[in-house]
Amino acid sequence: MIMHVILTDMPSNYRVLKQAFGRTARKGKKDTGQMILKNIIGYNSYSKLMDDMNKTESKRINKIESKLKLILFKDRLFEKFCKCINGINYNSYLPDDINER
Repeated sequence: MIMHVILTDMPSNYRVLKQAFGRTARKGKKDTGQMILKNIIGYNSYSKLMDDMNKTESKRINKIESKLKLILFKDRLFEKFCKCINGINYNSYLPDDINER
């Protein structure tokens, strides 16, 4: 069975593009793929479109990496906070008459 994939919309990143065309070649089969795109404003070549797609994807990845660094920092901070909280003996801060109840 021969498979032919046609993309009619530009994927958001190269990985998705590669995955779409990778669908045609399973278990060593040599099938085909093709992109049919309507005129995309501002692009007169496929390579320019791909360059911009890669730049956009790179910015997206950088933004995710920055968010991840912040999340990891907050996680370490919370871990230290929890260690401090666990080390506090709250009963020593309560008046004696409350501790006796």
